[in-house]
Amino acid sequence: LLPPQPHYAIFSNLPQLQGLHQGLGTDLERATSETASDSGQACVDAFSKLLPYFRMYATYCCNYPNVAEALCKVAAEHSGAATALVEAEEARGVKLQALLFRPVQRLCVYPLLLERMKKSSQPESQMRTTCESAFAALQELNSEVNERVRQMEARLHMTAVLLLVEGVDHLIEAGRLLHLEALVDMKSPTASTLNAWGRRATYKWYVFSDYLLVCRPKGEGFAKKALWPLAALRVAAANTTPPETHASFAKKPERDKSERDKAEVFRVWHEEKEKPLGEFKCWAQSETDMLAVVQRLQVLIDAAVEQRDDMIQRGMNRLTLEG
Repeated sequence: LLPPQPHYAIFSNLPQLQGLHQGLGTDLERATSETASDSGQACVDAFSKLLPYFRMYATYCCNYPNVAEALCKVAAEHSGAATALVEAEEARGVKLQALLFRPVQRLCVYPLLLERMKKSSQPESQMRTTCESAFAALQELNSEVNERVRQMEARLHMTAVLLLVEGVDHLIEAGRLLHLEALVDMKSPTASTLNAWGRRATYKWYVFSDYLLVCRPKGEGFAKKALWPLAALRVAAANTTPPETHASFAKKPERDKSERDKAEVFRVWHEEKEKPLGEFKCWAQSETDMLAVVQRLQVLIDAAVEQRDDMIQRGMNRLTLEG
């Protein structure tokens, strides 16, 4: 009833999970036929044997957040399948989306099951040791799945953000991550008031793993105002002297106490290729927001500088070897 693409968008790798649980069901049925003293250990062994294959849940769980949209699309574009689905749901009294959520629930139930089996075992027994190992492995798997789902959602959000901003779709790459979004007022103290940077205005910041994208509102979306590599940036709270970690940045003179800025103010410096150093005075929404932006941005800048320096060093090493 459905072409392969919308079918996979709804069911993902469910057939593989079904095969996994058919095997697990067979092993558990065999385990319960053991003597009472051995059945518990056999059940735990059945789980332990198949634990490596439980990583298939990561693919399924990453896809599940898209199921609702996929079902709506099927209802709009595939009338035959949509009619059959409605009839099946009415006959069984349950929605397909609810059924598709059960594998996600099951992944959370397995550690609880193993914990109960552990409590029913004798201290220092082989069954308890096996339960503890399997429980730890499932907990680690749950964390891994949660992280993969988080990364998938973050990539989808980053893609949606970049599609709203004109002229930056080239930034949509698998290795790039969006770490921070903030509303920031900006002004260049050295720019003329006739220049857009010379007037205080509110901008939307998108801080990626390697770039700071500064946007101005435009209609229902945003337009790019500036795109700076993080490795060329410096940031510091106002009234503080930024650490001299990058030699290319000139040290700023101490300001008179009468010129002290408010607590929510911070400053950003950037150096574009073959252009002089630029300084921007920035206002966050509050002192708390200012500290969060400065601290997070500094961590990302340090990582970008380290990556840049590492790439430069690799290039120099390669040239040395080729020479």
